[in-house]
Amino acid sequence: MRDMPKENNIAEVQVSENLLGGDGIVKHNDSTKDSISKVSSNVPRYLMTAALSAGFFGVGSCMSILGLALPTLASNLNKTIDDVSLVLVARGGGYVSGSFIAGILESKVNFHLLATIFVLVMSIGVVLTPLILNVASFYIFIGLSAFGMGGYETVANVLCLYLWGKKSEPVLQFLHFWFCFGSALTPFLSKPFLNKVFHYTNHSVNGSATTSMASFQNITYIENTTVPLVSVPYFVIAGFLTLVISSLLILKFFASLDSTESQDENTIEQEGTRYRYVMLILMFLLFFLLVGSEVVMFTFLYKFGISETPGLAYSRDVSADLSAVFLFSVVIGQFFAIFWSRKFSLGSSLSVLPATLLNQTQLSRQLY
Repeated sequence: MRDMPKENNIAEVQVSENLLGGDGIVKHNDSTKDSISKVSSNVPRYLMTAALSAGFFGVGSCMSILGLALPTLASNLNKTIDDVSLVLVARGGGYVSGSFIAGILESKVNFHLLATIFVLVMSIGVVLTPLILNVASFYIFIGLSAFGMGGYETVANVLCLYLWGKKSEPVLQFLHFWFCFGSALTPFLSKPFLNKVFHYTNHSVNGSATTSMASFQNITYIENTTVPLVSVPYFVIAGFLTLVISSLLILKFFASLDSTESQDENTIEQEGTRYRYVMLILMFLLFFLLVGSEVVMFTFLYKFGISETPGLAYSRDVSADLSAVFLFSVVIGQFFAIFWSRKFSLGSSLSVLPATLLNQTQLSRQLY
């Protein structure tokens, strides 16, 4: 690699120390390159990536549980699913708001702290959602949990870029694999705690079939309590998120990140703002259409399974298994994406990273 100016070398070492929690002793000679790579870089990065993966697992579970529990939650509220259909608006609005706030705070708040706060907000919304027996409050706490999900996903994605630089493509796919895996396991976790579904047919006076309907059993409580049974999977997810919070706080002392670096305006001018805007628009359309369709699909798949016309009139357990089949198909695709991203990676994608990420990438070329 071409030698870089001395000033850039100094700046890059400082960036590396801030991002990876180095000991402040970095020398540019062959005898220390391996130790820097293995001790100052790899261990904190692997630990932090594991914690981020656990967080994505929790986000996936939070995303998946709503579609499975929505018929039960609506029944507990003495409402139909159509009566609480605005829950998708509440969740979507919360998710967008969380992502937006995370983008604003990204350059102002320590990354570990910011990720921890969003996971905490998510867990609070998850705990309170099944306990609420008021529709307005139900929307609020669904939006609160979605706010934490959107904020955490945004921070975790950027944090992955800071940690791995040019090597981040398969790691990002790895993180989102755990998101999908968490979503796919949730149907098995929640199935025993959902209200059972009863299918019956109304008949006219002459005995001919007229309409088919599905109904749910009355609200079921945990034995000797007034806590709805559907709260159990929510509590399990919240407990797991608590472990994620603890992990992030512990890792803060091992690999602190300094996210106060500002983007170099000269770098933006060289790359071209038009190219950046085009890429942002294309990525927005991709996520808007692809991810939006995927989320709505597995949100209503369980409802479609248990519903009568239009629907499949399946039992609770079979409908939950149907949701799991769909989600595991996404898991398989995401798993192969980890390896495909290495083979078909877009080298030009680095041109849209902030200048601090480019410095980290250039330094990685020197160290590795």
